[in-house]
Amino acid sequence: MPKRPNLRDHPIHDEIAPRGREAIFGASPQQPPLPIPEAELTPTWEAAHQRVTFYCPVRLLGQVEDEMRRSGRSKTAVIADAIREHLKVRR
Repeated sequence: MPKRPNLRDHPIHDEIAPRGREAIFGASPQQPPLPIPEAELTPTWEAAHQRVTFYCPVRLLGQVEDEMRRSGRSKTAVIADAIREHLKVRR
């Protein structure tokens, strides 16, 4: 059975400039893959967090707001810290 034709074996492969060759034939298998920039490996804040909505008793919300004023933290920080403390989850 004859070998299946391969575009890389075609004579035009060596006649095209490197950028054009890569666009038509794909990257050469001899080239190592480009490293992924570190910024792309670190998840964004949005990727690591999810917005949630829930009901909260009015008295408890008042206590959350009091803690916000006392500590200078955001509502998100106060609530997340309280949930972590209750569940004994560490960052």
